Amino acid sequence: MFKRMSGRKTESPVWSYFAYDASTDKSRCSVATNNDDDGPTHTCGVLLNGKNVTNLRNHLRYKHKREHDELMTLERKRTEQKEERTWRQSQLNVKVCSTY
Repeated sequence: MFKRMSGRKTESPVWSYFAYDASTDKSRCSVATNNDDDGPTHTCGVLLNGKNVTNLRNHLRYKHKREHDELMTLERKRTEQKEERTWRQSQLNVKVCSTY
C-alpha cells in the first residue's frame, strides 16, 4: 500500500504525480497514460528508488512531457509567491526598523 511519507513535509508539487511507500523506499508514478487515442488509459506505475524530488521530476521530464510542463508552471508560480512574501516581509521589517 502506497502512502504519504512521514517526517518532513512534502511541499513540492511533484508529489501530486507520485505516491511514496516508506516500507520499500520507492515512489510510484501515478500519471495516467494512454498509448493510443482509442485505447484504455492506465497508470504509468514506474517505481523509482527513494523520494528524491529531482529524480521524480526527471522521470516526468523524460516520460510525461505534458505533466512535466504543468509541474514547471506550478513550481514557477510557487517560487514567485515565495519571493513576493519574502519581499513583503522585508518591507515590513524596514518599516519597523525605521520607526525606532
